[in-house]
Amino acid sequence: MFDFKFPPEIEDRIFEWAAFLLPCDACHLAVTCKRLQIRVEYIMYESLLFAKEPYRGIPETADVKRFEYTLKVRPAEFFATRVRNICIMFNVNPSFAKSVIAKCTGARCVACWTFMNRPSGYGTLFLPLTSTLVGISTNKYTVNEMAASGIAFPHVQYLGLMGEAKEPLLPLDWLPNLLTMQVDLNNPRSDQWLEDTKLAISTALFLEMVIFDVNPGFLDEVESRRPELGEEAAIWIRNREFEHGIYKWRGFAYKDEMIFD
Repeated sequence: MFDFKFPPEIEDRIFEWAAFLLPCDACHLAVTCKRLQIRVEYIMYESLLFAKEPYRGIPETADVKRFEYTLKVRPAEFFATRVRNICIMFNVNPSFAKSVIAKCTGARCVACWTFMNRPSGYGTLFLPLTSTLVGISTNKYTVNEMAASGIAFPHVQYLGLMGEAKEPLLPLDWLPNLLTMQVDLNNPRSDQWLEDTKLAISTALFLEMVIFDVNPGFLDEVESRRPELGEEAAIWIRNREFEHGIYKWRGFAYKDEMIFD
């Protein structure tokens, strides 16, 4: 029988790696002792994915009902100092999404797809994140509400637009360091996507790349309009059924994983 005695700092690193590699078991490690709980919880809460059911085999989907209790009993500072990445899927209640974003004021990357295709009034939820946010993916209504606030988000480098709202996109000069924009085109029935992209290229001065995720039936049509966008930004058109890095996003920044698989 071997009796290994590691220094506390080595033990901490071992358990941290175990929590990262085996997220389903991290909660068991957290109740081992107070010292370990503090360290493991930073890993457990760093990246959160909310869906009403397990999503595409990702094991660490947070239980919405249980997390509602966690939001009530934990102080806001707990979430502000731990949560960095948030993904909220389409089938999650918007009021729950609102409560999560409101408390996680230190989040750097947020994908919120529950506010789809309608004015939500939730754009103001992101305003407290002006000093931390580097990547955001949501619908055009929410993005326009953020733009209308007149508040700049100087650190945002990635913007994802989900859904196809008829409302024109507002200028993106409030994102002075935007580098990449990703647009979901499921059924481009009008040229609004084209006008939005032209506006984005002309108002986001450092925009380098625009990615279109297109329904397979419209790939040729969208490809034929590429010349109208000019050469100021690289244009990448791909099949929207492509497995985005978002499906294996845990532990990475959204903006990196959405762009690079």
